[in-house]
Amino acid sequence: MSCSLNNLSIRVGVSMRSGTLQYLHISEYGQVCARFPEKAREIRTGALNTVQAGQVVFIESTAEGKEGHFFDLCEAAQAKQRMGTPLTPLDFKFAFFPWWKAPEYVLDPTGVVIGEDHRKYFDTLQATAGIVLTDAQRAWYVKKAQTQLDDMKREYPSTPEEAFEASVEGSYYGPLLAAAELQGRIGDFPADLELPVHTAWDLGIGDATSIWFFQVAAGKPNVIGYLENSGEGMPYYAAELRKMARERGWTYGRIYLPHDGKHREWGSGRSRIEQIHAEKISSKFPILQPLGDVEEGINAARSTIPLATFDQAACAEGLKALKAYCKEWDEERGCWKDRPRHDLHSGCWR
Repeated sequence: MSCSLNNLSIRVGVSMRSGTLQYLHISEYGQVCARFPEKAREIRTGALNTVQAGQVVFIESTAEGKEGHFFDLCEAAQAKQRMGTPLTPLDFKFAFFPWWKAPEYVLDPTGVVIGEDHRKYFDTLQATAGIVLTDAQRAWYVKKAQTQLDDMKREYPSTPEEAFEASVEGSYYGPLLAAAELQGRIGDFPADLELPVHTAWDLGIGDATSIWFFQVAAGKPNVIGYLENSGEGMPYYAAELRKMARERGWTYGRIYLPHDGKHREWGSGRSRIEQIHAEKISSKFPILQPLGDVEEGINAARSTIPLATFDQAACAEGLKALKAYCKEWDEERGCWKDRPRHDLHSGCWR
């Protein structure tokens, strides 16, 4: 669609692969990158190439996790901002507009109850980001969160980091991890050197192999590490686990493998469970998990996450993968499918 006035024209469309534009406004690019990667590619290679150096491009969006072209653009712009790097005509300048800078986001605090979870959240904002909120702002945030639920940080982020950390639409575990953050269950939770460290493996062939490290205290898991790589054999992971144990003072306990751990590999003629046991990572024989469908694994993780604590620094990459593990989008029907999207996060926890 296009219209013109006084020799000026405005075009609106889903693709701009032609012409020479002076101003380009791309809306909700983060969502396009997350749901429609091919459309995002068309915008990147088509629309952005219609604007010459020295002209103006505005890209605005709600953040959709820590991946995709929108995230990459924001990361690069923030890095230049932090380092004070002079911008060229082809560089983007980062701008963030937090909810607490909007003067209208206030509410009479009379009768508004600030729960302990939100009280800790506001205290953390002040301690880590220097954000001091008035009672009226706190009251507004708490009441708004009652309608926004798990999307509060996504729709009304307090910091750029929070915007990209918030759960992705269609995420299986994002809301559970958002609750864990609010409740203080993601933070500084180091290993207890008196307890054994158990490992849960997802063995990838075409995909990455991921390993979670956890301990159990008072019947609840404390997740203390995450390791992921691809294109490596069992000797690599065994060496990495020994190195981690040596550097961190860990003693390994149970090794939990998926059902395909019993499959024999062409190169060695031995099953994966036999290879792991031969590496003597732990004195205990590895345990094979029974075969179950993907939905059972997702439900098991959903039951476990609300009980768990996570050491934030050691599990950063794993937490990022968990938040990004989401349903597949049905473009024809405009809704989420009842199955996960197969991507690099597919084996992070199930």
